[in-house]
Amino acid sequence: MIPLTPGQIRGSFVNLSRRQAKELSVPPLEEVEWDCLDFFAWRHGRAADRSYLVAEHEGRLVSLALRTTEKKGLTPRSGMCGVCCTVQEGGNFGLFVATRAGASGRAGNSVGIYLCGDLDCSLYVRGIKPRVTRKQMGETLPRRDRVARLQLNLAEFIGKVLEE
Repeated sequence: MIPLTPGQIRGSFVNLSRRQAKELSVPPLEEVEWDCLDFFAWRHGRAADRSYLVAEHEGRLVSLALRTTEKKGLTPRSGMCGVCCTVQEGGNFGLFVATRAGASGRAGNSVGIYLCGDLDCSLYVRGIKPRVTRKQMGETLPRRDRVARLQLNLAEFIGKVLEE
């Protein structure tokens, strides 16, 4: 991924108003290892239910605001990430929902995907970050194919958010 600036990130949100994007707190970007990432994502520091994802999609930069729910009192389930296909334990897995862009989003429509809770999918498929679960099936695809699968799954999700 190309290195980004806070201005680029704020200016590319498709499901936030310009005012909301302008007020958004972007994490420090100086130490991000961009060449290891297929997308840049972070969890909001003070609001655990909010996350943000930035990726190149069809030749342009697209930023998404995501929501997730904190499951209090429930036994955590394991699940598979819909982007990187990593099996995660319940504490590091969840449903992330994005309001659709445009009129569809203003009408209240949204689309969701199960993601790794730490949003480190790019690091899992490259073997940079080890998987923590014992339930992970052995991966037979070469790294380049795992990366291509991640990029395809991410593009499909972003495409659904952008659908009018």
